[in-house]
Amino acid sequence: MANNAAEQSTKQWEDDVWSGWRGHRWDGWDGWDRSDGWEGSQWSWPSSNRQSSPPEAAVEPPSEPVRPWWMDLPVPGIPSPRGRPRRWGSEQRGYDESHSQVSQEIAEPTSAAARWLASAPTPAPSPAPTPPAKIVVLGMPKCGTTSLHESFKRAGFRSVHWALDAGQEVKKDTRLRLYGEGADERLLGRLITKAVQRGLPPFALLPGEVDALAEMNGCHWTSKQKDAVQAYFPQMQYLREICDAYPDAHFILNSRNLQDWVKSVDKHNDMRERLIQADLPGLPKGIGERDEDLIEWVSRHHERVAAQLMHCRLLKFNIDVHGAAELSAFLGRRMEWPHFNATKH
Repeated sequence: MANNAAEQSTKQWEDDVWSGWRGHRWDGWDGWDRSDGWEGSQWSWPSSNRQSSPPEAAVEPPSEPVRPWWMDLPVPGIPSPRGRPRRWGSEQRGYDESHSQVSQEIAEPTSAAARWLASAPTPAPSPAPTPPAKIVVLGMPKCGTTSLHESFKRAGFRSVHWALDAGQEVKKDTRLRLYGEGADERLLGRLITKAVQRGLPPFALLPGEVDALAEMNGCHWTSKQKDAVQAYFPQMQYLREICDAYPDAHFILNSRNLQDWVKSVDKHNDMRERLIQADLPGLPKGIGERDEDLIEWVSRHHERVAAQLMHCRLLKFNIDVHGAAELSAFLGRRMEWPHFNATKH
């Protein structure tokens, strides 16, 4: 009878949710049952529902080292793999299986987040920075470009005039102006042409500190035999590209009395001959011997600039009548108007 009662008590014990206590440090459970002080407290149970501890003979010694109870606590926010509260007294094998499943459940949200990030649309690249505003002179040589260059420098602008480092070595400048020696590295018209041909902003190959171009054209013989001319007039050839790339620039269309301009061209070395031998927009090779040809060519350029830059900041600057006041008002800085390289007629 005693054995049957012990077996029945053991069966009830194992059917209860606390079956996992077997073999762990809580083998002193039977002592709790003898604590009459629990009766009547908030922990009291009806005597009919109280479970008795299994007999001593039914308790088996642990076959494996006991794991601390806190290592089997459920992971916060993640349900137990078994769908019910986990038992603190699970055996080592059950712990390993549960730990593996919980690790997988932790990894799955991480993988899902990685997939979501990978599938997120790639943000559009930031737009290219807008080139800084510049001062761009669009008129012809022998129309006060040297005076404009000096005026810009005196006002603190970093100006260039027809070539990089122009004026530092006269012999090098002469060979560049006449025969194009060093044009790839120094001549502004050549540098602007290369930039446009490469798909870059027209002034991309100029030093970054340059903020004023007093004259950008260049025209030189291709050999000392003077049988062919290479001419660069970006203010004509690439006017649209310059306006599109630098919409905030201050454009200056410098001009003068065109009869006087033709006389100045005739007196400036062999400029008239180079213009005749060049192949330029509106001035094909062989045209320009008559004064009327050059005057009409320049007049059409002025008309095109006025039409093309109708909505841009454009100053029509006639060097015969305008000066420091017009430049100062246009550029927002106190300007001077010195006279340099003037040709006497």
